[in-house]
Amino acid sequence: MRNFENLFAAFKRDASDSRTEGLVLLSAETPLRIYYGLSAQRNPRLAFLLSVKPPEIASTKAIRVSGVQEADDAHWMFFDLLEQSASAVYFTLCDDLVAALESSCAKDEASAVMCLKNRFTAWRKMFRQERGSLSEEQVVGLLGELYFMDRFLIPEIGAARAVKAWSGIDGTSKDFSDGGRWYEVKAASLGANSVKISSLAQLSSDVPGALVVVRYETMSPGYDDPNCTVFRIFKRILASIEDDAVRADFLTKLVSYGFDVVQETEGNRYRVADMGFYKVDETFPRIREKDIGHRAIDKVTYCLLVNGIDDHRFDGRL
Repeated sequence: MRNFENLFAAFKRDASDSRTEGLVLLSAETPLRIYYGLSAQRNPRLAFLLSVKPPEIASTKAIRVSGVQEADDAHWMFFDLLEQSASAVYFTLCDDLVAALESSCAKDEASAVMCLKNRFTAWRKMFRQERGSLSEEQVVGLLGELYFMDRFLIPEIGAARAVKAWSGIDGTSKDFSDGGRWYEVKAASLGANSVKISSLAQLSSDVPGALVVVRYETMSPGYDDPNCTVFRIFKRILASIEDDAVRADFLTKLVSYGFDVVQETEGNRYRVADMGFYKVDETFPRIREKDIGHRAIDKVTYCLLVNGIDDHRFDGRL
């Protein structure tokens, strides 16, 4: 993928107020000519040159989508960044839009325009509503689930099945379920000696599954690592997804989780120290519904000592 952050940073625009003059042609094998530069208001701009009128696409608070007719067979389609706080995700969006046009989904101008519209429609979900920041507990929980997906599940079963397997917050009892296999992911700090099981259903199953414990520690703002933020792992997973429907499903689940792609890009930084897999079968220490003899008991939570389940550690392949 291209580094649009560097491309825009290196761009030097002349003093002209023309809407298109000074835009730089991007070298790309696509049905559309792609340009980048600055708008008249000096906002970063990604531009596409079409021979037909572009479709109507709703803007967001952070990104304005507009069109300008230059001639009968020359129409511009602009994606302008309006809020600097969203610059990191805007650069990622630019990468994604160009990658979409370079893929097999854009064989001609008509399919390329539809591809652009579909991609941006999926991305709009990440911008369209005001949300409060996730708590740190929620952030590290999401970090653990995405790290597991990126480093283990996608290499095992592919991005499409991995995204489908992820529950997000849809109410299913397991974090990941794929056919007969299931995984429950817990993020635990390096200093913690136990992990909390929040409900009986999380580890209850007649089919063997896995408890995944992602060990992390909080780092200083200057710490730099490919896995140090949710946003970085999110970008890597997004780049591995080729299908538009799968991509839309992934973004929808992130939105449902409460992830604000604008606010979380510069959040706390973490170092992932270890990811351990523990096979949950008939010999694993757990409490299940059938172990509770009183119907009046409504909810049960319990903690597992991590060093007490070392005998159940395995490679994660079910």
